[in-house]
Amino acid sequence: MPQFASLQAYLDHLRLRTHPNDWAVRQQSPRVIKHCSSLFPDDLDALAAQDAEVLVTHEAPSCHPQGFAVIDDLARALGVHTLFHGHHHDCLDYSGSTAALGFRAHGVGLRGISTLDGTVLRPGERDAARALLRT
Repeated sequence: MPQFASLQAYLDHLRLRTHPNDWAVRQQSPRVIKHCSSLFPDDLDALAAQDAEVLVTHEAPSCHPQGFAVIDDLARALGVHTLFHGHHHDCLDYSGSTAALGFRAHGVGLRGISTLDGTVLRPGERDAARALLRT
């Protein structure tokens, strides 16, 4: 379970441990800036209350070797039919996972372009080299 439910809870925690004269500098630290784009449980709850057909994420769903089940949970809560991720910059075949996931998942390669049905219009710059590693 995450230690902080929200970005504000995380910032409040840091503020209590930072001298008031240093707080302005601390807010610009890489550690704080990094978490301004993090998804906290409160963010996931707010997103899960929405509806979507397509979800585009940085991180991969659980069908990727370095993916996360929380992404699957969010996609199912939103009711998406298709999820695209880009972080790992690879274009793996997830078709065998569609039934278990409840949605289609697609990875988009580095600077690649895919259509909404997952058809690759422009392969990622590393797709061919990564495909050789998987054979």
